[in-house]
Amino acid sequence: MKKGVVTQITWEHLKEVILKGEIKKTVPKIEITDLRNLNSSLIELGLGDNVEVHVYPNLYCTFRKNNKPCLNIIDKPKDKMPICNTCRLIIPSIKCIMGEPQCTEKEAPKTLKCIKSGIYENYCKVPRYHYLLIYPTGLKGIYLKVGIQRETTFPTRILEQGALISVIYAKTPNIWRGRYVEVESRNFLEKYENKSIRGFLVQHVSEKKKTLIRVEDLINFIRGRSITLEIFLSTTSTESILDKALELGKIIGDELASHFKEYAISPIVINNLQVYEIDKKLISKAKSVSELNLTLSEMKINGKVAGWLGSFLLLSKNDKILIVNMRALLGRLVLINLS
Repeated sequence: MKKGVVTQITWEHLKEVILKGEIKKTVPKIEITDLRNLNSSLIELGLGDNVEVHVYPNLYCTFRKNNKPCLNIIDKPKDKMPICNTCRLIIPSIKCIMGEPQCTEKEAPKTLKCIKSGIYENYCKVPRYHYLLIYPTGLKGIYLKVGIQRETTFPTRILEQGALISVIYAKTPNIWRGRYVEVESRNFLEKYENKSIRGFLVQHVSEKKKTLIRVEDLINFIRGRSITLEIFLSTTSTESILDKALELGKIIGDELASHFKEYAISPIVINNLQVYEIDKKLISKAKSVSELNLTLSEMKINGKVAGWLGSFLLLSKNDKILIVNMRALLGRLVLINLS
């Protein structure tokens, strides 16, 4: 039994493994911070565990000062980020935290808030890894997304989004160069939109998207119910969809690395289904898949862990698969029981 505020969901324990180009099956670690003594601990919800999560309506600030979460209670949430009014006053801009700098590299640090809040040192000046995510869709194609990930939290952002394939292709020295390469990466890849490459129809290229929709597509892919399969009826039986997706990841990763030579690294192509712990049999035999609607009211969640797709927990209950976006529990007070 563990009670406390969900203050972080991390994949940082895979940093060295990923950078070596190796694959290791694992689950994310959930940081729970005790409100009484402010001590934090990491827990795992492993495959096959029977889980009961009591979610309380209270919401607490997760902005970190000196690597410690604030934990002030939030009365009226202003957006999806659980940050209290006190911390908002010391932050130059919420957009800075979201990776959209509000100044140029030459101007920074622009205000005293940049330094006092730690944003300049802990966010802006930190090197960024650049990645490409590949998702299968239910419309005979794939979805491409580019993004950036701070070196200090690598590879959490890359793995938490539940893609089929991840490709890491560049590293920039700070947020300003990083943001430039991120936007230009999307612009560079837009040439593939509505075109077929290696048997895939590229439907969309983005730097922002609704992750849950793509995760549901990936679950259908795992269950063998995605009409994406129809594209490959003309291919030889020895070439699997996954192999082709990996090949596509390498091709596009090489192109991006070549385009951004100043910041390029040798592309690392990851088959995320070799990282995420998943009970394919349990997922395949489920009669339905649905998303849990998380609200700010008190609620209880329970079921058997059928796996993880990024930071999306898959719970099996009554022949159904429930998708729980664990990131949506950041800042929430929870009581977790495992058996």
